[in-house]
Amino acid sequence: MSEQRVECVHASTCAGCPAIDAPYEVQLREKGARVDRALARFVALGSIVRAEVRGAERVEGYRTRVKLVVEGTKVGLFARSGDHVVVDIPECRVMSKDTARAVALIRDRLRESEALRRALVAVDVRDVRTDRDDRDDRERALLVTLVLDEGARVAAELEARRLHELAREGDVPIATVALSTRPSRSPLLLGRGLRVVVGPEVIDERVEAPGGRHVAIPAVPGGFVQAHAEQASRLRAHVVDELARQGIAIEGARVIDAYAGSGALGLGLAAAGARVLLIESYEPAMRLARDAAERQGLRVKAVASDAAEALRELSRRGDRPDVIVLNPPRRGVAPEVRQAVAGLAPRRVVYVSCEPDTLARDLDHLARLGYATDSLVPFDLIPLSREVESVVVLAPRVPTPLPVLARADGIALVAFPAREPDAFVHAQEAAGFEGVVLGRWGSEGGVLALARDDVARAWATSIPSAEVIWQALVRGVARAKGSVSRAVNGVEARTRYKRLAVIGGHSLLEVRSEPADDAVIAQHLGGLGHPVLGAAGGHVPSNRHFTERYALDRPFVGVARIAITTPEGTRLEVEVPRPGDLATVLARLEAGSVDAD
Repeated sequence: MSEQRVECVHASTCAGCPAIDAPYEVQLREKGARVDRALARFVALGSIVRAEVRGAERVEGYRTRVKLVVEGTKVGLFARSGDHVVVDIPECRVMSKDTARAVALIRDRLRESEALRRALVAVDVRDVRTDRDDRDDRERALLVTLVLDEGARVAAELEARRLHELAREGDVPIATVALSTRPSRSPLLLGRGLRVVVGPEVIDERVEAPGGRHVAIPAVPGGFVQAHAEQASRLRAHVVDELARQGIAIEGARVIDAYAGSGALGLGLAAAGARVLLIESYEPAMRLARDAAERQGLRVKAVASDAAEALRELSRRGDRPDVIVLNPPRRGVAPEVRQAVAGLAPRRVVYVSCEPDTLARDLDHLARLGYATDSLVPFDLIPLSREVESVVVLAPRVPTPLPVLARADGIALVAFPAREPDAFVHAQEAAGFEGVVLGRWGSEGGVLALARDDVARAWATSIPSAEVIWQALVRGVARAKGSVSRAVNGVEARTRYKRLAVIGGHSLLEVRSEPADDAVIAQHLGGLGHPVLGAAGGHVPSNRHFTERYALDRPFVGVARIAITTPEGTRLEVEVPRPGDLATVLARLEAGSVDAD
């Protein structure tokens, strides 16, 4: 495997396979290193030992789903240079054989039809296995979606039907052609209002389930599917094998599959004998999964609901599943879902992640909620890319103690993370004594100052008057320094800031406030037109963007340094490490800023 390379005539210009220049073994090592870097930002995850990345047997011709940009007669991807020049890729090495034939047919049709050339902006092609045979020449069906500019005028239905006719004449197995439209200059690749013009709206795709069985999964145009079918099958089998290794037999187990998507993983677990509840917010997907389960006699219920709401309702009923599966999109699991999962007290949690950074953030929170990582196995589901999937199994365990930043004469400064379920109790456990809180800095993560009862009076003035320096990431480019004085909740307050850096068009600030309160900081900076990113009441589009792209799921403001004058008159200075989740946001933002250059 060490010498395995893929040669492609488009490699120097096409951005589709950014790791293609490296031997495959090197690619796998780098994917593992991505996971390691993400975990390393969190102290509580330092003991996790991951397995080697499970590589694919096929690194060419494996992609059974492609989304491509169209420009004139070019059907391909944007250039490596980073601009929006479309690179035509007629000799792509990673598309499945039939997918490549469908793309070639679309390219030929673009040459013949000027109207289609003006209207077509993207295509989506899905290659579906429709029988139980694992041979390369197994029966296949292609689902094609043509994405049209909504301002263009073209006889779209006629074009869809003509493509279907040409496919039959050329023995290209296009079963369904659908249409959708996309607003002009939209950043999204695919469109909206998808409508099937010719062929069935749903096709049963036969996939291998754990234990060598096969299960039918509903396949629809534009629907999500893993690009590498064989690796996806290996991943599903691993989930069952790993649970069995930990004493959880899948036969008869009660499984909740949250963020179920099309239901591929949940239906596969049901085919292996589990009783499965699918939870997914997209109602059509749940309806199709429910129908597929009924046709096959699988013990599956499907609920169209927000995951947090559905899990909380199950907890109120006293439900106790054996296993909860979390299979979220790149933004990871919402904080309220993590809390709801812990409240259901499953025997195991299985987390399937496509993004190491949000995975690490969520594992850190789950560890504090009482679920520690028992095993972590990365899978390469997209060879020649930098992306990596991970399967994590978590088991109930006592949470890791909170870190003590400093001790002096009967006091302890204890760091507590965001959404710590019981900060005071856990801080006392970390400090090693029962005491009183003389200072708390930070509402969503920060520092607690605890004092033993016998020294509390002596420190009663020193700690509340501590000098606290914060760091905040705010929207836009703030002035180099500034200050604002304005009452907050009826209390006179002042905030001073100094800009430390501009990253990706936003500002990292060093901030002091009187009183030392992150709520004061958020209100004052927001009033200056530079709201704290992630803060409630801040700039909603920016907060949404930072959640989706940079893994930020709380306000980016935290304590950086504390200076306390002790009762004896000496100075106690404490550096507060940046929390792992905020460090991840900065790392991703800095990387994006470099890419933009």
